Amino acid sequence: MLEIFYEVKSVTISWEEIKMEMSDYNREIEHLKQQLADFRGSL
Repeated sequence: MLEIFYEVKSVTISWEEIKMEMSDYNREIEHLKQQLADFRGSL
C-alpha cells in the first residue's frame, strides 16, 4: 500500500514541476509577444 502512495506522490511532484515549467514557458512567450508588439509599434 505504501509503495502505491509513494508512486502517486512522485507522479504528483513531477506534475507540479511540469506545470511550473509550463508557466515559465508561457511567461517567456508573453514576453516575446510584448517585444514583438513594441518592435512593430516602433516601425
